[in-house]
Amino acid sequence: MKRKKPEFIYPFKDKEHEESCKFIDIRRMNMVSDRNSKVELTETVYTGGYRKVELKETIYIKKGNGQKLGELLYLRPYDQMRIKKLIDFVVYINKDGEMFLTRKDYAKEPLDFTPDQRAIIRLFYERKNVTLEDAVSILGTYKNTESLRVTIRKINRRVVGHFKLTERDEFIKGDFDRKRKGYAFNPDIRLEFIDDRVLGE
Repeated sequence: MKRKKPEFIYPFKDKEHEESCKFIDIRRMNMVSDRNSKVELTETVYTGGYRKVELKETIYIKKGNGQKLGELLYLRPYDQMRIKKLIDFVVYINKDGEMFLTRKDYAKEPLDFTPDQRAIIRLFYERKNVTLEDAVSILGTYKNTESLRVTIRKINRRVVGHFKLTERDEFIKGDFDRKRKGYAFNPDIRLEFIDDRVLGE
């Protein structure tokens, strides 16, 4: 007797109800594992505040190799995921000094920044913890801490929106509501700098 494939539709009535409540699909991870299987992590956001996270692993099996399916599936996909999440970006600076930001393993158009925004990103990335007062003094392009705070918010909104991230993945972290003095670059984000100005010299 053929078994019916189990379906998990909680908290929806059926698949049609689930589809009607779907708002957006966000791909959180798309990588190739150490054993050459494809691992995908997708988050689906629904109206009403529900979120669904799906982890999918795709493998190919060659017939007649003597291995059983159970032997090949000894490793669950989440065992291959990094315990500490790191989001890798590449910062490309061309010979004209223009900066473009791309995210590794994520197909999306590069994001560009103004010279002032570039200086802010580099400052907070290279220094562990900087007060806004010190940053205003070092940068020399902002009248006060509030104008710098507004620019930091703009940078964070652009990065989060463009690459479909969450607020936890903001570049520069700080307590904006309580106006905490110390700000720091997100430790879960790694930047790789490619500077053609240096290579061209």
